[in-house]
Amino acid sequence: MSRPILLPATFCGLVALLVLYSAASFVQPPATVESSQQRRFLQATAVSSGAALASALPALAEEIDVGEEYNRKVLNAAGYCLGLAAFLVGFIISQAKKSVENRWLD
Repeated sequence: MSRPILLPATFCGLVALLVLYSAASFVQPPATVESSQQRRFLQATAVSSGAALASALPALAEEIDVGEEYNRKVLNAAGYCLGLAAFLVGFIISQAKKSVENRWLD
């Protein structure tokens, strides 16, 4: 005789709801104590990251030659095309092997 499945499923659902809604199942967040040392660390980090960005601006402002920009675009496009071609060749070879194994060509 098969057991009724409704009773265990209902019991599991009630246990899951009880666990989710109980406050003891979650870890309490840490207390928000902000010391002066921590504030100084954050201020120093902000200043140093600002200095790093300011020193990098001249490198970002360099102009790229028109020919070099064109060559970059061509190489990028060639890379995409060759990658797709390699994928398609591999796919065709694998499908051809499957066809031969299934004796489809005979």
